[in-house]
Amino acid sequence: MKNLPNKFSQEAIKKEGIQTLAIIKTCEEMGELIQALSKYTRGKWKINKVSEEIADVEIMLDQLKAIFSISAQVFDEKLVKTRKISEKIRRYGKKSV
Repeated sequence: MKNLPNKFSQEAIKKEGIQTLAIIKTCEEMGELIQALSKYTRGKWKINKVSEEIADVEIMLDQLKAIFSISAQVFDEKLVKTRKISEKIRRYGKKSV
């Protein structure tokens, strides 16, 4: 007996397939950034390789935000986190004075 996908499952495969491929590609690009940073710290690569890999990761992150429709959520999370970092820096500055 053949298991033929119906139209709904074909659409789900297309959608899930794109998500899965984007996730895998993002992981690969992040791995390349890790490698570039590691080699840069050991003097084996120049900063231009690091900037190239950062660009690749940012492109993939933008694609993930679009695929999952979470651009606004990510923006909000970044605001919260940068505020926390700013507060920590401010508190640390007071301790050292």
